[in-house]
Amino acid sequence: MRGHESGFLGISLIVLFSFLPAVSSAGQTPEQGTPYFTNKDIEKYAEPADDRQPAVAAEKPRTTAADAGETSRDKKEVKEKEHWCRRASSARKALGKKQDRIDETEREIAERTEGGSSGGKTVRSLQKRLEKAKREQRYAEKNLGEIEDEAHRKGIPPGWLRCQFE
Repeated sequence: MRGHESGFLGISLIVLFSFLPAVSSAGQTPEQGTPYFTNKDIEKYAEPADDRQPAVAAEKPRTTAADAGETSRDKKEVKEKEHWCRRASSARKALGKKQDRIDETEREIAERTEGGSSGGKTVRSLQKRLEKAKREQRYAEKNLGEIEDEAHRKGIPPGWLRCQFE
C-alpha cells in the first residue's frame, strides 16, 4: 500500500502545481496585468539605444573615435577600389596594345602580298612577328582573366574592375 500512496501523492502535487499559475494571475486587476504602450513609448524606442545609457543618448552626435574608425574604413575601401581599378585597367591596356600590334602586322602582311607575290623574307618575318603578337595577346587575356577570377573569389564588385564606383 505504501507504493500506491507515494504515487497518489506525486500525482496530486502535479495537479496542484498546474493550477497555481492560474490562481495567482486570476486575482490581478487590469492595472497590475500586462503593460500597455502608447505612441510616446514607440517614439522613445524607435531608435536602438545602448542598454547602459538612457534613450536620450541616441540623440547625441557621434564620437570622434567612431568617426575616425569609419573614416579609416572608408579610406581603406577607396584604396582597395583604386587598386583593383588600376590592376584591371593596366591589364586591359596591355591587351589593347597587343591587339593593335596584331592589326598592324596583319595590315603590313596584306600590303606586301597584295600584288600576288609571296613577299619572300619580309613576309615570313612579319608572319613570325604576327604569331608572337598572338601568343602575347593570349597571355594578356589570360592575365586579365586571372585578375577577374581573383577579384571574384575575394568578393570584389565587378564595377571596381571597370572603375565604376558608386
